[in-house]
Amino acid sequence: MPDTTTLTHCPKCRAPLLGRTLYERFRICDECEHHFPIDVDRRVTSLVDSGSFVELDRALASTDPLLFADAEPYRDKLRQAQTQFGRGDAATYGKATLYGNPISLLILDFSFLGGSMGVVVGEKLARAAELARREKRALVTIVGSGGARMQEGLFSLLQMAKTASQVQEVRDAGLPFISVLTNPTTGGVFASFASLGDVVYAEPKSLIGFAGPRVAEQFLGRPLPPGSHTAEFLLEHGFVDSVVPRHHLRSAIALTLNTIGSNVARPKRTRLTSGPLEPLEPWEAVQTARDPDRPTALHYVSECLDYWIELHGDRTGTDDRSVIAGLGQLEGQAVAVIGFERGSEHDPIDRRGGRPMPGGYRKAQRMMRLASRFRIPLISFVDTPGAYPGIESEEEGLAF
Repeated sequence: MPDTTTLTHCPKCRAPLLGRTLYERFRICDECEHHFPIDVDRRVTSLVDSGSFVELDRALASTDPLLFADAEPYRDKLRQAQTQFGRGDAATYGKATLYGNPISLLILDFSFLGGSMGVVVGEKLARAAELARREKRALVTIVGSGGARMQEGLFSLLQMAKTASQVQEVRDAGLPFISVLTNPTTGGVFASFASLGDVVYAEPKSLIGFAGPRVAEQFLGRPLPPGSHTAEFLLEHGFVDSVVPRHHLRSAIALTLNTIGSNVARPKRTRLTSGPLEPLEPWEAVQTARDPDRPTALHYVSECLDYWIELHGDRTGTDDRSVIAGLGQLEGQAVAVIGFERGSEHDPIDRRGGRPMPGGYRKAQRMMRLASRFRIPLISFVDTPGAYPGIESEEEGLAF
């Protein structure tokens, strides 16, 4: 990974970097928005409320349980990384607030031995999860990792089960878990806790995948299609909720916590009243319901809600855009939203006229489960001719 402290021009677009706002604050090119590696301290500063982060167990370090050695002893590599980065291992965790929301934050830094997960990383994630449960905080993880740490062998692989179970305990406690995937996120870390967030965000163009593109190409014996193993690829296939530029992550996480966070103020419910509606003649009602220019679900969402965050994907391989789903607030009340979206003539997305395939219904089910877990009202906008009756729907199990 390039040393961003010595760069003067963006290697992607050749634009100057020094003195530019996005680069100085977030390590992002102001012209092409290429995201450079970012150190833990700058990440913390850009994400949480000023002065709120309290780091815990900074010096926690591995004991080299296998006495592993290849070209040089693992103990020596570990000591070099600890000296260079001033921390005991790749994971940094502690407590903080984000726009006033209390969080337990864990950051996995790729610069420290590839952000690999050994015993210490697994233990720090477990302690971050315990902190979230004990103090009723949301769990937020920012991950950059090459996977499990081979120098710790089976001890490292056991952390996959350990971290996944710890995340589940956070979920069982009714607390939110927000996972942010950065460049790169691969292997055992991606296949364990990093992919289990209630909401999963990813930074643009990040390399994300289990096996990694080089391993896949070697196995297949042919080049991969362009764009595979990227954040955008995962978004298209329903495995992340949104691709969020680094300088917008703070706002995205804060808005998410404002709807599913443990400290959301739930206003007293009041009965909304309106004037009497003029009844329509039967045929007039039919014509109104069939008017091609009638509002769509996205129109209602934008007009009715204080704000909303669209979430994507069914987590099984699709993101059916004929169904929209997300979180937001309606007059201060946190809500979840599902809607059949017909689209319009100006909409570049093929929404099949609001006809869902099985993935659309799975997306709706996911949002229903999220609303149930955090005990927030669910609003649904129903305007559909019915399910998409093509052979593709039958192949995906439409009746199931």
